[in-house]
Amino acid sequence: MSVGSNADKLLLDPAHVLIKYVLLMLAALATGLLFGFAVVPGVPRPGLADRLARAVEATAELLAAAACVVHGEKTAPERTPRELTAAARSRQGPAAAHT
Repeated sequence: MSVGSNADKLLLDPAHVLIKYVLLMLAALATGLLFGFAVVPGVPRPGLADRLARAVEATAELLAAAACVVHGEKTAPERTPRELTAAARSRQGPAAAHT
C-alpha cells in the first residue's frame, strides 16, 4: 500500500514501481535464504524441545508482566523491558543471548 501511495504521490509509473518492488522482494528472499540457514561452526545448537521450553517460559513471563500492568499492579519500571528483551533473545536463539 505504501509503495502505491508513494508512486502516486511522486507521479511515478506504477508498472515500473511494481516491477522494482517485486525484484527487491526477490532479492530480499534470496538473501534471507542464503544467510538465514547459515550455521556457525563450533556453536552447539540446543535441541528443539529445549528451544520450545525456553520460548514458552519467556512468553509466560512476558504475559504475566503484561497482566500486572493491565490490572494496575505496581511493577518495577525496569522489569517489563528486561522481560521483553529476555523473550526476544530466547526467540532469536543462543547467539543473541551472549551479545
